[in-house]
Amino acid sequence: MSDIASRISERLQGLSQPNKALLARRFFKTAPGEYAENDRFLGVSVPEVRAVAKEFLSVQGNITKITGRKTSAIHNIMSVSNRFFQ
Repeated sequence: MSDIASRISERLQGLSQPNKALLARRFFKTAPGEYAENDRFLGVSVPEVRAVAKEFLSVQGNITKITGRKTSAIHNIMSVSNRFFQ
């Protein structure tokens, strides 16, 4: 993982709220066999995810170059990744 990807991940980890993460796991159907079975959540709100994405939008290149891939098992990191493609 690149330095920037690590910084994004650390920033989101610092904003994590375990109680919100538990609610998200139920909302996104993460039980075995359900569509979000392997997703993980930090419990970071959408406005917070957008703020983190905005912090890093000045970075040259796209998120694929930064993280090596567009996807992440952690839903909130994927949300930041998606902001780079909008």
